[in-house]
Amino acid sequence: MKYIHYILPFFLVSACAPLSAEPANAADPERFDAASQYRIGKAYITFGHKYERALPWLQAAARQGHLDAQFIVGTLYYQGLGTQKDEAEGFKWFFAAANNGHAEAQYNLGLLYLDGKIIPQDLQLAIKWLEAAAEQGYAPAQFELGSDYLFGERGIPLDPQKGIYWLETIANNNEPESNDASGRAAYILGTLYLNGEHVTQSDAEGAKWCALATQKGSLYGTYHLGFLSMVGRGIEKNIPEAIDLFTYVTHHASEQDRDVAGYAAYCLARLYRDNTEIPQDLEKSFEWYTFAAEKDNAEALHDLDEIYAAANKRKAQDPNAPEHPENNPIITESTSHDTNLAESPEIP
Repeated sequence: MKYIHYILPFFLVSACAPLSAEPANAADPERFDAASQYRIGKAYITFGHKYERALPWLQAAARQGHLDAQFIVGTLYYQGLGTQKDEAEGFKWFFAAANNGHAEAQYNLGLLYLDGKIIPQDLQLAIKWLEAAAEQGYAPAQFELGSDYLFGERGIPLDPQKGIYWLETIANNNEPESNDASGRAAYILGTLYLNGEHVTQSDAEGAKWCALATQKGSLYGTYHLGFLSMVGRGIEKNIPEAIDLFTYVTHHASEQDRDVAGYAAYCLARLYRDNTEIPQDLEKSFEWYTFAAEKDNAEALHDLDEIYAAANKRKAQDPNAPEHPENNPIITESTSHDTNLAESPEIP
């Protein structure tokens, strides 16, 4: 399973205390206390991305021990915003903020020790800082530890029970800003229970976690919940609900979600073609086949090949046969292999 690792998340456009204008005598940041220095520096970033003007104010606050200022100064140097890029200077300020308890700085420090690009890789220090951030409730750190321990990724020793602990922790986090990591964690837990991997197999428990992932906006969780509703696994069979869930996935998927959109569309194509609990609609079925094929779904491409081949054969035998495959009864005679949960796309 693959994961996207978010290194050094950048929050510099978040809200801050309103500041109408820089004071007339504000040329020297040292004239102000740390809180004022931070507010002025942050305002320059929030209202115009004026990083060069923000940096001296934030540096002044950072030197006085202001945690958020230390973290932002580290980010500016690390990314080269408002100053020449200096990863070593960025690391210095990340370390200062992390050492003083800043959760996001601790998370970044953990990733830097994991990556070993600007500092020597040190797995013990990486785990130390990631756990420090995770214990403060920082969602990306909790997800990083959960996935790394569960699958033994990025050099961290395999420890499924620790992985499940952190994934459950973040999955049950109800803070709205944590929904992305929380939804992905709930989806992983759902697949673990459905497949009986590192846990006692339970369709009901798997469905529960997939439902939670759906609530938190995970399209992969939504697809799986739709599949479980379609086949009645772990929850009551409900074809209309499955159709709604699959359709939601196709309507909200981005380009990076093309795999799961393709699977959802393929399920819709098969439902409208084969399922006896809803009226057959070959035109809709063909539209969803086409949608899935455009997402490079292998099953849809296979079925469409057979549908077109059958239509061409029928046309050769009967010149009066329908021109369009979706109007051709042969669509109901193409392959009917089962949609398999194991064919689900990889975790993003």
